[in-house]
Amino acid sequence: MTTQITIRPSTATDIPHLVAIEAHCTEKFQREAGITAFGPSETSLRGYRAMDSLWVAALVESQDKPIGYVAVDSFINDEEHWSIFIAQVSVHPRYAGQAIGRKLVEHVEEWCKGLEIYNLDLTTFEHVPWNCKYWSKLGFQVLSNEELMNGDASDVKAQLQKEQARRGDESGQERVAMRKVLKTTE
Repeated sequence: MTTQITIRPSTATDIPHLVAIEAHCTEKFQREAGITAFGPSETSLRGYRAMDSLWVAALVESQDKPIGYVAVDSFINDEEHWSIFIAQVSVHPRYAGQAIGRKLVEHVEEWCKGLEIYNLDLTTFEHVPWNCKYWSKLGFQVLSNEELMNGDASDVKAQLQKEQARRGDESGQERVAMRKVLKTTE
């Protein structure tokens, strides 16, 4: 049975639900991947909401209760190359495997196109089965070191470096930057 959802902008009353979803996802990361995950804090979620950069996937039959979310940020890589950075996509593990995360990402893709921003960036764990491979299935490609040196990837490079410094030297938990080009520039 497919879960009926709607994707909508977040509300203030969603934030506690999103914090709870993140706690369940963090537990899954620790249990199944042996990684101490770090998702957005309540304060960060409120910040994304204030910037109109937070959408929820909500259950239609359950009074619009959130079961997942996507938070994004804008990157100004240089004066000519903007991108949208997917800061977090989380879906309650109870609803995993129902393409809810994909639908949230597709929503962001359409939003990007409306803004005429055609690069969608993210960082993720390279060796966690449901991370890098998942994003590749959605059309994202790992950015090489050479690509990260280009001006159009400077902000995602800085984000990756910040995350690597925050995690320290945790063997086997490398993060990579990925990009999906929604439209090639002419």
